[in-house]
Amino acid sequence: MSVSRVAPVVSLLVYLSLVTWLTWPLALHAGSHLPVTWGACRFDLPMTVSVLAHQSRALAGDWSSFTEPMAYHPTPHALFCGEAGVGALPYFMPLFLLSGNPALASNLTFLGAIALTAWALHRVVVRWTGEELAGLMAGCTFLGTRWVLWTWVPSVPNYAVLFYFPFLLSRVAEPRVGVRNILMVGALVGLQGLSTIYLAIPLGLGLGVLALARIVRPATRRAGLELLAALALAGCVLFVANVGHLLVAASAPGGSLESPWAFGRGFGMRLPEGLLGADAPLGIPLVLLLLIGVGGLLAAGARWEPRQYLTAWRQGTFWVTVGVLASLPPRVSFFGLPVVIGPLSVQTWIPALRRTDRMSVVGLFGIAILAGAAFAQCARHPRALPVGGAAAPFALAVALLGAGFAQFQSGYGVPRSLAFGPLPQSYPIEPAISPTSAVVEALAAIPSGPLLELPATGGPAGRPDPTANAAAMYRAIFRRRPLLNGYTGFYPVGFADRMSHAARLPDPEALAWLRRETGLTTILVRTTEFGRDARIACAALTAAGAQP
Repeated sequence: MSVSRVAPVVSLLVYLSLVTWLTWPLALHAGSHLPVTWGACRFDLPMTVSVLAHQSRALAGDWSSFTEPMAYHPTPHALFCGEAGVGALPYFMPLFLLSGNPALASNLTFLGAIALTAWALHRVVVRWTGEELAGLMAGCTFLGTRWVLWTWVPSVPNYAVLFYFPFLLSRVAEPRVGVRNILMVGALVGLQGLSTIYLAIPLGLGLGVLALARIVRPATRRAGLELLAALALAGCVLFVANVGHLLVAASAPGGSLESPWAFGRGFGMRLPEGLLGADAPLGIPLVLLLLIGVGGLLAAGARWEPRQYLTAWRQGTFWVTVGVLASLPPRVSFFGLPVVIGPLSVQTWIPALRRTDRMSVVGLFGIAILAGAAFAQCARHPRALPVGGAAAPFALAVALLGAGFAQFQSGYGVPRSLAFGPLPQSYPIEPAISPTSAVVEALAAIPSGPLLELPATGGPAGRPDPTANAAAMYRAIFRRRPLLNGYTGFYPVGFADRMSHAARLPDPEALAWLRRETGLTTILVRTTEFGRDARIACAALTAAGAQP
């Protein structure tokens, strides 16, 4: 078998091994534990898993229930109150339906999709540079971003499904024409956009700019028009997938739903921390930024470059630019100096986007491509190599990846505002809610009907508690009954009112109101979380006629 056929298989095994090692011992406990790498894993992750599990069952059985998850009863079409993560369903659904284990399905989707994305980046950069080590540098740059393995992506598994994007970049890097190309690009854009709206928007903007740039030139005008046709095709698919969100939002007073995280909307973004921090997609180790800078200088001083190298530099630079510009909110501060972006910010035109920094994920692919191109540039330049001979590129790769991993793991040489300090020695995980837990088994013995879990609110203002409500959603995977609790990026109309009445329990009037408005039949009180008055509350609820 030729090297060209073996290399893709070997590189895929390398990334599967790397992802397993970097997240160890998650793979060892994939069926019983979930990541807890940061705070959002305690609410966003169980919520996402619950939503994916519901959609999987609906597609395998009663399609009419697809938009009606167990949470937020009696709100209709509650699926559209947050991201549905449909892009992850082709991978989560078969794993969940075959195993019945939501934790296993979530973990394998997360780990497998991340490895596939790094591998896809590797193969695309190899195609452009002809260097396997350059591809390895690109793939490892992607994995070396804490946003991918430690902050945002572990808490929202559908964000891990990013592997369509590198193949899409390879497809649109050069002008192409033909019906087949329109269908291929449209399919890739549609599939990738289904992962999250925060990727669909910058992806569409970037490709739209690229199409317009080609339309201006007569030689590439047809290719530009056909790229717009592919975007229109994908746009139709994404509109159908997201129109429910628009309709639900439009039904709310003032045309927008309340968000549990609305308080952070007006903070703006601090630069450069907002773009390069550990909770941002562009937060790669600084040594790799240095590599890109050196490689860029060498490329600028070179007399000629292979065409593929130029493609890598152009594509990388373009998508970093798109990612940075798309991620800027209306107000930013640059080293403390306030700057008003205003109408140049995507958030000005789409107010429902709460966290614009997530849209710089397209820039992460660009910066990974630049790292691969920069390495190939340095490997071709004798003065950039630490040693001479055929082993010089390998030695350079080992040195760069070793230094990059040291900064990734320890934050050494990186300002604390960007690295957030060193990482733990092992990947943080904790047991997932079990289908055989005493609580789930007890609920199975109670007649079906709408259920409320307490506590559901917290804090001095008595606002809905995301962690408690997301845990209730996860338990609903196993008991499959209507649930008053709920958590998503936006709360449906009436939810805050229902939770305010729940916070007043065991007040008889509040209980009567909940019964009347929701048909509530059962109340679950988690005494270990409710405090020393839990037994008194349970007794009062029982006396009032509830089933605690």
